Amino acid sequence: MTSYPVHENRASLLATLHASLIGGLLWERVSPAATFYFGTAMAALSTILFMALIVYSKGQTQKMAIP
Repeated sequence: MTSYPVHENRASLLATLHASLIGGLLWERVSPAATFYFGTAMAALSTILFMALIVYSKGQTQKMAIP
């Protein structure tokens, strides 16, 4: 038996906990709309970072293919 499911669940738990805490703080202390603006900003940031990762990994693959 591997420990993969334990670590996978722990990472998911930590991510969910932090998201809930940040969302709750924004909702209570700033405004309910701020929670959704923050979610939109994080989705845009993750899209940009994912696209950069794809471009970077393609560059690394092409460098390895050249003898």
